[in-house]
Order: sequence, then C-alpha cells, then structure tokens
Amino acid sequence: MVNLNEVASLTLQLNQGDVGKSIDSLNTKAKELKTTLKDIEKDGGKGSENWQKYKNELADVQKATSSLKKEVDVTTLSYGQLDSLIKQLNKDLKTLKPGTDEFIAASKRLGDAEKQFKGVKDEVDKIKKGVMI
Repeated sequence: MVNLNEVASLTLQLNQGDVGKSIDSLNTKAKELKTTLKDIEKDGGKGSENWQKYKNELADVQKATSSLKKEVDVTTLSYGQLDSLIKQLNKDLKTLKPGTDEFIAASKRLGDAEKQFKGVKDEVDKIKKGVMI
C-alpha cells in the first residue's frame, strides 16, 4: 500500500526529471534561433523587424533556461545533462560580478552539479573496470 508521502515524493522526482528535459529542449531551441539569426544577418537583415523578433525570442528562451537551472535537482539529471549544465553554469559564472549574491548562488549550483557529475563519473568508471576484469 502506498501512503501519501510516497506518492508526493514520486511526483516531485518526476517533475524534476521533466526540468532536465525542458532545459535540453530550451537549449536546442536557442541553438536553432541563433542559427536563424546568423542566416538573417548573412542576408543583410540585421536590425530588421524579423531579426528583432528572433532576437527577442532568443532572449526569452535564455531567461526561461536560466530560471529552470535555478530550480533543477542535479540528482535527477542524466550524465549528459549534468555535463551540459556544468558547461552552461561555468559560462554564466563568467558574466557575474564576484561577491554578489547571484555569483555566490551560481557558484553553489556549479559546485553541486560538479559533485554529482563526479559521483556519476566514478560510478561509470567502476562499472567499466568491473566489465574489463
């Protein structure tokens, strides 16, 4: 028999897993928008109404991605998602002023992600060594 606490915990884990997928989806959308913007610029349309529309959409996607990253539970992310998150957090950290609350929070998120990534990598290495023996 499942009690209410077990059901609530399971739901939270599923929602956190969805966050990782959403971040991946937003990252893909951002890449597509950047490609579209570059194509418009190649055709001499930089600054046009169409270019501005895509630029604004890219900004919205980047804001949504940033917001989701603050909510993500790194223990629910896949190996690849963790790797991508660490790269993005490093990139974000470079734009923040050291000592600010935002910088400190980003540093903590990066540390948590790196710690989880190391744990997963260690587990992969142990499995690989066990298979090779």
